[in-house]
Amino acid sequence: MRIAFAHHFDLDFWSGGEKFVVQMANELSKRGHVVSVYTTPFVIEGQRVMKDSHKFLLNEIQFNKAWTHKPKADIVYVMYDPYSPINRAIFNLSQCTAKITGIHSSSFWEPFHLMYGNVPNVGRIAEVMFGKFELSRYDAVHILTNAFTIQHPTVYLIPNYVDSSIYKPSKKNSQFTVAFTSRHS
Repeated sequence: MRIAFAHHFDLDFWSGGEKFVVQMANELSKRGHVVSVYTTPFVIEGQRVMKDSHKFLLNEIQFNKAWTHKPKADIVYVMYDPYSPINRAIFNLSQCTAKITGIHSSSFWEPFHLMYGNVPNVGRIAEVMFGKFELSRYDAVHILTNAFTIQHPTVYLIPNYVDSSIYKPSKKNSQFTVAFTSRHS
């Protein structure tokens, strides 16, 4: 099966969504699928956490970084972004049979806040204006949490996994502690 991942950020932004794309692409490639990854050179406020992070992709995975793409795939997984007119200009999905979008950021549903920065706050406005239209472009929506409501007929709630080869169950302290790793926002 031909599987494509399309992301509006450069993998060098190296946040949760970028790591998700790399890990999923590698795992699907190991399972025998023909995998390709399409990104743009864009990062928020020039924040490149990792240089050449596409090198974490297995050699057989086709990697494409450009401002426009026309992927050919049986299934394409697009990182959700509510900027509908811009997304349609970047990713022409006409040659992809099934289209899935993955919502990996809650910032599009959060109230405006300065700590998010300009791009996510503009994204919030775009979600209000284009969100329903943008989601209708996809056959299914993948969400990591049900903390916000998604208006789409086919929504799959699949949280990120925990690598049990690293994190093992252990005896709990009497006081419960939760570790949460994410952006400050």
